[in-house]
Amino acid sequence: MCLLCSLKPFTEAQPPECTDLFVCSNPSDPQKRTYGIMQFFRKGTRFPEIIRQEESSREERLMDAIFHLNRGGTPAPETGYYFLEPDSQGGADSAVWLLSAINPLDSAYAVISPECQG
Repeated sequence: MCLLCSLKPFTEAQPPECTDLFVCSNPSDPQKRTYGIMQFFRKGTRFPEIIRQEESSREERLMDAIFHLNRGGTPAPETGYYFLEPDSQGGADSAVWLLSAINPLDSAYAVISPECQG
């Protein structure tokens, strides 16, 4: 089974938003291929909330909610593939959505989310 043969070109159909995808840029050029597990967001789509582990006390949970009030649910600044990266400044359970360098127009993808229908 050839995984690259089963990828859908972005130019044929845009991937679903907020769904885990296996993304490959330049799938026809073995020398320039780049792979990654990402999610697709259109400009203005809100990022999902980042699930945080429960803190040990009410005070810690309150402080966490105050300091991270504007983190989750922020809109995507531009259309593209995004991935979660641990946030070294936000503590052990913190992460941020980063825009991938993969150009959607030069990519192909496969949906890998187990919740996907069809």
